[in-house]
Amino acid sequence: MALFREIGDQSGELVARVALGSLYNQRREFGLAKVELERALSLAVKIGELFTQMQIHEQLYSLYAAKNRGAEALANFKRYTALKDTMFNQQRAKQLSELQVQYDTYKQQQNIERLNQRNQLQQARLQQEALLRRGVLGGAAMLLLLLGLLYNRYRLKQKANRQLETKQAEINLKNELLERLLGQKSKLLEEKEWLLKEIHHRVKNNLQIIMSLLNSQTAQLHDPAALSALKESQSRVQTVALIHQFLYQSDNLAKLVAAQYVQTLVNYLHSMLSPNKGVRCVVEVEPIELDVDQAVPLGLILNELVTNALKYAFPGGRSGTIRVSLQQAAEAELLLEVADNGVGLPDSFQPQANNSLGLCLVYGLTGQLRGHLSFHNDNGCHVSLRMPLTAIVPTAESALLVAT
Repeated sequence: MALFREIGDQSGELVARVALGSLYNQRREFGLAKVELERALSLAVKIGELFTQMQIHEQLYSLYAAKNRGAEALANFKRYTALKDTMFNQQRAKQLSELQVQYDTYKQQQNIERLNQRNQLQQARLQQEALLRRGVLGGAAMLLLLLGLLYNRYRLKQKANRQLETKQAEINLKNELLERLLGQKSKLLEEKEWLLKEIHHRVKNNLQIIMSLLNSQTAQLHDPAALSALKESQSRVQTVALIHQFLYQSDNLAKLVAAQYVQTLVNYLHSMLSPNKGVRCVVEVEPIELDVDQAVPLGLILNELVTNALKYAFPGGRSGTIRVSLQQAAEAELLLEVADNGVGLPDSFQPQANNSLGLCLVYGLTGQLRGHLSFHNDNGCHVSLRMPLTAIVPTAESALLVAT
């Protein structure tokens, strides 16, 4: 009784501290809010209150975010997400266990019913054999035997009718159970689709957090090279985030509509990197759907090529046009082209000998797609990438090449 009383007192104290911390947080008295929330977190961990721990981490996340302490805010957000996923997984495991028990019970009932049917069939056969043996008896008892046989057949018919009615009832019950199972399967499929959408949504949100952290970092830097590197990193993160955003908003979680994605990505890069309003971007994309394994490396390659064109093709405020084309060149081949009418490539330029991060990334991703990349001058720079139409599973070798 003393232990229960102690747990009840701790629960009351926990509720009070959480409420007090939330109140301080709303009043922006962050110091007092932090003290109360951390004490509440210790109590919640001690008595095993997962839901309260999740609420406290959410409060701490908003507190640190308001104080511009990104690392602590991110750590509490991750802990909040982990606790939320843990509670969801526990509930899902319990539901799956109950479904398994129901399914096992249903299978046992089916086996028992099959054994009963076999037994009934064997009994019917024995009865028919007995009737045949009695039919061979002496002619003197033929009339009585015939009457008895007719009577027996009448009873058998009545029994068969009852058996048919019983079997029909069993069939109706099985159909009802089957409909329930199909309904449960449909519900599980809907939940799976919801979970996949939630994953894409969370990945997109996490990438947005990374972009916000990079944006905050740019405010503290004054080195042009460092600022340029951070902007390039932001555009690469945004390239991947757009894919998860479109997949989350789409009904088909396995395919990405290329036209909408490419147009949005090029518009984003043009608005971020091209202060020169004289540079125009033209996008021509056929109605193609990309696998997720293909969309990510292709988007990163397109990001690097369009970024280089915007940065280097039109120096000194020159005007011009950048054309981006994605089409199905053959029955099982895609062709990506990025061309501009700018200053073009230097005569001594050798792409594979260039050790810049952007070109290394482009060649590494091209190898992952099993494609062929070519550079040449044609009234400006013209880059073309040919690759298989089907999605390619990344290999360890290509992943290492991208990483380096």
